[in-house]
Amino acid sequence: MPNFKERFRPGLVVRWKPSAESVSDSKENLAAVLCPYTEEAHVQAFSGSLESKVNQAYQGSQQYICATVSSGTLANTYEINLWRQVVIDVKDMEAEVLLEYDPATRYYHTTV
Repeated sequence: MPNFKERFRPGLVVRWKPSAESVSDSKENLAAVLCPYTEEAHVQAFSGSLESKVNQAYQGSQQYICATVSSGTLANTYEINLWRQVVIDVKDMEAEVLLEYDPATRYYHTTV
């Protein structure tokens, strides 16, 4: 199975170690990958073949714009906050985390 850093895609949830200046309110620092963080990738995404250009950007990028994942009000639950974004460097990403959505509670739970 390939390393998670070799198969970035939108929606990938990662555990990361924040730098000293980063602020995180979660006991586990989790984030959902949204898109590569490069000026060039954002410009290319809006001109021409969106899918191929975004895929190329994902393969070459070293930083990603990610949505923060915070603790839910119930024990062992999480919420994805799309409006709270952070730029995370690949070297700060430690592991992929699998989250499963529970429609009854409207929270995410880690899967085993």
